[in-house]
Amino acid sequence: MNSRRVERGNLSSIDRLSSLPDSLLIGILCYLDLKEAVKTAVLSKQWRFVWTDLPRLELKEKSREREKIVKFVGFVNRIIVVGRRTALNYFHVEFYYEKHFASDVDAWVGFAVRNKVENLSLLLDTTMSSDEFRDYMTNNFDKSYTLSSVWDVDWRYLTRLSLGRVIMSQQQLEIVVSGCPVLESLELNMCRGFQRLRIRNSSFRRLCVDRGAPFPRGGCRNCLREISAANMRELDVSMRAARVDFRVTDAPALEQATIRIFEQNSEVSPCHVAIDAQKLFQDICHVNKLHLEAYTAGVISILVKTGFWKLPQFTRLKNLITYGANKHISGIIALLKSSPNLNNLVISCYNCSNNETREASIQKVQIAEELADCDLLHLEFVDIAYFGITMVPLAQIILERAPALVEMVIRNTSSSTTISDDFVNKFQALLVYPKSSIYM
Repeated sequence: MNSRRVERGNLSSIDRLSSLPDSLLIGILCYLDLKEAVKTAVLSKQWRFVWTDLPRLELKEKSREREKIVKFVGFVNRIIVVGRRTALNYFHVEFYYEKHFASDVDAWVGFAVRNKVENLSLLLDTTMSSDEFRDYMTNNFDKSYTLSSVWDVDWRYLTRLSLGRVIMSQQQLEIVVSGCPVLESLELNMCRGFQRLRIRNSSFRRLCVDRGAPFPRGGCRNCLREISAANMRELDVSMRAARVDFRVTDAPALEQATIRIFEQNSEVSPCHVAIDAQKLFQDICHVNKLHLEAYTAGVISILVKTGFWKLPQFTRLKNLITYGANKHISGIIALLKSSPNLNNLVISCYNCSNNETREASIQKVQIAEELADCDLLHLEFVDIAYFGITMVPLAQIILERAPALVEMVIRNTSSSTTISDDFVNKFQALLVYPKSSIYM
């Protein structure tokens, strides 16, 4: 009896977790916060360096308190001095940046390169609110992270690079891009100092650009305005309505584009944006999937109402997703007229009102006139979210003009718990409205 008790005692003292292979231990640590994973080094000799083989290092400090920021920078510096035995898949650092941390950031980038990082992300925060950021960038522009003088870049394993609020010259940008021969994805979030981007890599697929907040005197200060990437498949660009001067000069392989134009306090001046907008849409008219978010449909609506501006033909476009208010219906109609081979249409509305019944019948006549020469022969799926009364005429015209329509989804995403009787009646009327499609 006593011997059994001893045996059980010996079994309970065995560290079964430490006996697992390192690959499983690393898998366990992946579920922990990095600071917690580092603490496991004190458990035993076997655990001492297990955390150094983590494939992802994600370090964030949200506080703007100087003491916490200094402590965070010190923690990151201690992390990078520990040797690694395996390549690094993902390295992300996010904190409130100040100019005297430049040498630390340089050291972190060097660490990532030495460890053959595949995904590098630097988000050097200098913001509090959008208004504060506008003032901050105007008065303290040099506080964004400025890359030091030109250096040799040999990031041969890097597949994804994300830079936030970084200032670098045109020459420095070209050196960075040429030093990433297998780069697949590039994100530039409010970066400055250059105007052109040319990527020749055969592996490159995706570019995401946020040109940032406008400056008081209008426009972007020395921000990206022209891209050339022959093998790029996906483009995502955000800009302000005051400046749409963004060109895609060479992207024949482009398949999907997301255009995000944000509204400013002042009205959009058609004469200021018409030419630039025409060039931008002409540059991307060969895509087969188009997302128009934020105020983009509003800008198009304003321009087409001038009578002298129109969209180019999107002959390859199959999928269109657009956001806009009911008052932007002219922009949505212009998109339909410019997309003769469209298969799928998604419209997400905002600022809808159920008190527009009187305008609905008038608007149907106007929509019918504007779409008189537009055949929706290939349209198969329609999804209209946050359905306002002024969208009823458009839905009716689609039902009349889309012989291949298979499904139309109407979704009310309003936060209101009550829906007017008039709205319900209009919605029910669509269920029995005459349809040209044989599939519905």
